[in-house]
Amino acid sequence: MGASLTHSDSLNFKRFKKYSLCSLYTILPSCHKLINKIKNKKLVQTIAKTSFSCMFEEMSIVADKNEVLCLLLIHYNIIVSGGREDTIKLWDLNNGQCLKELKGHTGSIRCLIKINNKIIASGSEDNSIKAWNIITGDCVSTLIGHINTVVDIVKLDERIIASVSLDKSILLNDIISGNILKTIILNYESNYIIKLSLTELASADEDMNIRIWDLFKNLSTKVLIGHKYSVKCLLKLNNKRIASGSADNTIKIWNHKKNKCKFTLEGHTHYVTCILKINEEHIASGSWDRTIKIWNYLSGKCLKSLRAHSFRVNCIIKLNDNQIASGSYDTKIKIWDIC
Repeated sequence: MGASLTHSDSLNFKRFKKYSLCSLYTILPSCHKLINKIKNKKLVQTIAKTSFSCMFEEMSIVADKNEVLCLLLIHYNIIVSGGREDTIKLWDLNNGQCLKELKGHTGSIRCLIKINNKIIASGSEDNSIKAWNIITGDCVSTLIGHINTVVDIVKLDERIIASVSLDKSILLNDIISGNILKTIILNYESNYIIKLSLTELASADEDMNIRIWDLFKNLSTKVLIGHKYSVKCLLKLNNKRIASGSADNTIKIWNHKKNKCKFTLEGHTHYVTCILKINEEHIASGSWDRTIKIWNYLSGKCLKSLRAHSFRVNCIIKLNDNQIASGSYDTKIKIWDIC
């Protein structure tokens, strides 16, 4: 496994001053010591790539084995990552150390959700969903039903989840029993789903549209039309508004109750792959153009643009009111101070 961080490394890690809208530190694969750099008032603390098994333990020298595809916050100082290899890893944000590895999937990890304080669920390119006890590291159940990659999962209540797959279906699963409760057949591949209410989901579809699904009727009740290419991600802003990111490089803010697009946010130069809500006025977006942008979604204005990664940004999550984390094809997880 290699050496762990020394006590002095951990002290150095906590000692550096934070700068507004900058990368506080970067977690790199297979590492054992810290290199600290300050350039242009930006602190980047990098864990050097050597033999220490951190981030994604390198099973091969092929770079895409280690792409960061999804992130999840499970505690104020612990995040979970999934990527091109089949292992899920838990990270301590206080020192950048890998706390635990969850092994059981046989394909890339595409999505992660928190079920409760002990259980998380993961969707994989092995077509399965697994529930994990993060305290013990054990897989507590495996849900089988999809016949292609599971690309997203949402929690509906304490034991029911919805999953969407490249097999063009949405399944409602009981995470405890493993039973499939309902199947919704889609006409197109979907990249993402969000929960709008106990009875409604929205899907981001490859045919450029967003569909609202009635879970009782098993059918689409609305279609939001406006993007020019496939929809890659969705975000619920409030009971009336959602945001969508697309391969047309834009973000759209919708009143889904009225089927109206309120704003189109332009600024990215490649696919918009992820969006998160910062507060009641601001969102952040990640893109294959390697940037993260901060927006006022009420006015449609871009407030900041961060040259975040050296390759495509795949995922962003909110850590607290002042910080977000991003994951990329460049194999790195970065923590950003946005206060």
